[in-house]
Amino acid sequence: MVVACLNAPQVTVVSGPDGPLDAVLDAARGEGVNAVRLAVPYLSHHPAMAAPTRSGTP
Repeated sequence: MVVACLNAPQVTVVSGPDGPLDAVLDAARGEGVNAVRLAVPYLSHHPAMAAPTRSGTP
C-alpha cells in the first residue's frame, strides 16, 4: 500500500493489491471517511509501475 497521490487536503489516492486495499477502505469507512474504489486495470500511480531502468540507474 502506498499513498499514490494527494489531490487535495481531503482527497487522497492510495494504491495497492486488492486485499490490503479492502482493509484500508474498511478502516476508512469505519472512521466515517467517504472511501471509494476506482476500477483500474493496473496499479495506477504505484511504484511497481515505475519505468524500468538500465544498469540500475534511474
